[in-house]
Amino acid sequence: MKRLELTLDLLTGLDEIDGQHEELFELGNRLLFPEDGEELGSLEFVDAVQFLREYVLRHFAAEQRAMKRWDYPRRAQHEAAHERFRLALREAIEGSRKGRGTTAQLRARIHGLLADWFAEHIRHQDTALARYLLDHDPPGRRSAQSREAATRAGEVAEQFTEQLRRGGFGGRDPDSP
Repeated sequence: MKRLELTLDLLTGLDEIDGQHEELFELGNRLLFPEDGEELGSLEFVDAVQFLREYVLRHFAAEQRAMKRWDYPRRAQHEAAHERFRLALREAIEGSRKGRGTTAQLRARIHGLLADWFAEHIRHQDTALARYLLDHDPPGRRSAQSREAATRAGEVAEQFTEQLRRGGFGGRDPDSP
């Protein structure tokens, strides 16, 4: 498996979206490629994946608010893509919690979702959304909501790192918000 990398072709031109994508890839790398001594047990790994899922859901919600606010014409297709990712991630988490597959298999599935699906989604759908928003959003109009969304995303990433440092994610309910 290769480390996740936010390459130039994945940059949308919107700082808040690019920042969230960068945080997502950093979270994914911390989860998939742990530092020495940070290797999680199987249940802790599933809980950490659930935490990553929560971050993804917050990111999707921020995009969907922007699509609705600026009447994005491809909103239905974009939201359908988000739903497919959500379902795939949830299925992977639930399968692992129910003993279907090993931690290594879940790790490979999460890597595939982030490295393949998510990168392609950014490359095609998120860059199209960003172009639309840049063309239809007067300068400064996004400011307060965008800064708030980016701040929340950064806080989630910090919580993830803190949980890893403190030794895990034990006891989380996979369906809790």
